Amino acid sequence: VRPLVERHGRAAQRAQFFQALAQTAVRRDRYRVADDTISHARASQAAAEETGSIGDLASSRWGLAFLLMLRGDDEEAEPLFLQALAGSERVGDAVLQTRFLSYYAILHRRLGRVAEARAAAERAASMAEKGGMFDYVGVSQANLCWAAWKEGRGEAVEQHATEALAAWTKLPPAYVYPLQWLARMPLAAHLVTTNRVDEAARHWQA
Repeated sequence: VRPLVERHGRAAQRAQFFQALAQTAVRRDRYRVADDTISHARASQAAAEETGSIGDLASSRWGLAFLLMLRGDDEEAEPLFLQALAGSERVGDAVLQTRFLSYYAILHRRLGRVAEARAAAERAASMAEKGGMFDYVGVSQANLCWAAWKEGRGEAVEQHATEALAAWTKLPPAYVYPLQWLARMPLAAHLVTTNRVDEAARHWQA
């Protein structure tokens, strides 16, 4: 349907189509981000700019920021995350805010910003709990797990990791949350330092 969408689709339809194309591609490629995947995300953002819709633009900016972050282009990704978050706040979309905060916390993790990651994760956790968004309850708890690990708070590492993994089990049986390493890696690192290597190995294997 791509030729039809490009030729006849309204701007909002093109924005949604190219974001879907980008998100499908990155899953197909097991979260390795190819150049054409970034191109799809940029096409989505360009179409969203035509719509004049704050919500559409916030969503497309997040999609591009997420892919840039996965590829390691943090410098370009960060302002897009901030713009997307500001847009979601302006339209009052709690689902988008939760998603954006969750992945913005991961960007802070990549850059070693412990306090910032914790603050974003705490905001996201509260919103995700209220909205029953178990995937993002899990992400938020996983990010808090990482912050606790960086701060040397072992008991909190285990608590947040346990809550993250429990939240992901509440998702529909056909859906396995794909980024469980967000919780399992800091938990495994903590377990190694407390001489529970067999437990750590199970998380590395998972």
